[in-house]
Amino acid sequence: MDWIKTNAVDVPTWNYKQEGKDSEIQGVYTGSNANVGPNKSMMYYLKKEDKTSIGIWGSSLLDKRFEGIKIGEEVKIIYLGKATGKSGRDYHNFEVYHRPVEESEKTIEF
Repeated sequence: MDWIKTNAVDVPTWNYKQEGKDSEIQGVYTGSNANVGPNKSMMYYLKKEDKTSIGIWGSSLLDKRFEGIKIGEEVKIIYLGKATGKSGRDYHNFEVYHRPVEESEKTIEF
């Protein structure tokens, strides 16, 4: 049997750029991997209500917003579009929300 590299989880990724401003994604946070892809980025994984998994590429902003979110919590991410930082540099802006999964919803399979 072949070995599978742990940071190479093969799931579709959320294309917020194509979906545009105010698009959102939500699901149960199932984990993350570091140093993924050519840019050595974080990849965050959510299990959506339809039981499919989706990956979200990390960024400086998303990495910071995911700090403190625990595996098993519900997460909702809203893409706010591009914004300009204090340095004058453009970046993709997001709002990130999280909450514990209700007791009745804890049967969600990872």
